[in-house]
Formats: sequence, C-alpha cells, structure tokens
Amino acid sequence: MNIEINGQIYGITPEKQEELILQLWHMWLEQYQDIPPGYRILAKPFTRQVLLDMEKKITKEQGKEKAIAVCRPPKGGDPNLHLLWILAGFSREAMKYATICIETEDTTSTVGTLTFRLKGESESGGPLAISGDIGEREDDSSQSPGHTVGPVVSNEQTLHFRQ
Repeated sequence: MNIEINGQIYGITPEKQEELILQLWHMWLEQYQDIPPGYRILAKPFTRQVLLDMEKKITKEQGKEKAIAVCRPPKGGDPNLHLLWILAGFSREAMKYATICIETEDTTSTVGTLTFRLKGESESGGPLAISGDIGEREDDSSQSPGHTVGPVVSNEQTLHFRQ
C-alpha cells in the first residue's frame, strides 16, 4: 500500500499495514458490540450461508481440508465475527494494489481531494480482473478450461470521497 500526498509517494511497510488491519478489526469489533443481540442473531443464518457458499467454492479449488480451516468458525464461535475476520484478510490482499491519494489545500491546510486508486499487480500496472487476480492479457486457459476473462478494473480507476 502507498499513500500519495501532493504527488509524493510514501510506501507503507507490511508491518504498518498489519497494524492498520488490526486497528480496523478492533474498530469493527467495537461497532459490532453496539449492534443489539437480536439483530446479530438474525444475521447469523445469512452469514452461515455466505460461509457455506465460500466453503463449497474453496473445496472445489483447494480441497475440503483447506475449506474447513478457512470457512468454519471455531466451535461455539460467532459466524458474523468469523466472516468479518475473513473480510479483514481480503483487506490485507487489497492493500497490495491500493494507493490513497491526498491533495492538500495550501491556503487552508486542509485536505482538498482524497482519492483511492487501484494499480495492477505487474510492473506495467496492467488492469485487474474483477473476479480475481487474473490480468487482462494473462492466459490462464491451461489451469481452468473454458475460463474467460470478465470485465476489468481500469489501471487508474479513481474513487472520489465527498467531504
């Protein structure tokens, strides 16, 4: 992950990225605790279904043992929190491809523009496939017959946040 401030790029070490993920995890955990128990209970069947769907997909791709290890919460564990932890793992992966861009206003010393930019995995910054990490020009047909590349995220796609 990088942070770009007024055109100057600063890299964030994997250790700092992990600190950020843990801060997000604790923030999510605090927010989750504020949700009334009845709503948390109502969400569990939906969460269990999401975890089951993930387990089926991972079983096909990597085997039953791996799927169980990833998708099943500990005995007696909250499936909502388990899914949230899995999503935190996705955040780890996404950080490899993300740059947070900040442009400041010189006159007011405030943030003028805040954007989030995704970059490709390759040196050339090629686009990423929405459905995974297969680049637009990467030939993956030997690994999964019949696979076709879906829509791609632009190399320089920018998301804008309002102030």
